[in-house]
Amino acid sequence: MVPLHVKLVSILSSTIFLLFAMRNIFSPEKPIPILPDNDPLQAFAWPFAWGYGDVDRSQVYLSNIIGFLLLYMVVTKLVAVFSVKEGTFLRRNMLAAIGILDVLFGVSMYARFESDLNASRSSLQGLTLVFTVEGIIYLHDAKFRARPVKHSFNGDGDSFHKVKKLKNKKKGKLPINQRISHLVKDFKDMISDSNFHF
Repeated sequence: MVPLHVKLVSILSSTIFLLFAMRNIFSPEKPIPILPDNDPLQAFAWPFAWGYGDVDRSQVYLSNIIGFLLLYMVVTKLVAVFSVKEGTFLRRNMLAAIGILDVLFGVSMYARFESDLNASRSSLQGLTLVFTVEGIIYLHDAKFRARPVKHSFNGDGDSFHKVKKLKNKKKGKLPINQRISHLVKDFKDMISDSNFHF
């Protein structure tokens, strides 16, 4: 279980970065009023546009990329901290979260900037395709792949607790080199076991 102080720190930092991400995506040249010293920071980031409302599209483009990267970070952290207690389903939840963001990022960037890039003989079609396909694959995997609850096994299929009890009984009876060779064998058997999934 994740300790309370870790959850509180995650909520605080994620809230701040979520504000940055939303600002970078939707209104990149604007300060965030509730954050101290955000005006000078924005003046530094947008020296030519500050106070005039005339923002260069290439800067908005880069700001959107940064905003989505911040969003990836925030969502990944929150899923890792507040997701299901069992580690078995953590990857599934993270893949689903990242898959949704992949699709949103690809579609949003294409819808908002494709015409600007077409004017300069460029296109976001390839980037949109990569992110959208990856997102759909992640979402499909998260939704449809069976994920049985993981158990730690030795080569004979014994449960982790049974193996631990057996090893505790034998502890001190085997020389260290034999114990190490047993551990290596158990690890190799575990990797080759068809029930073991990464």
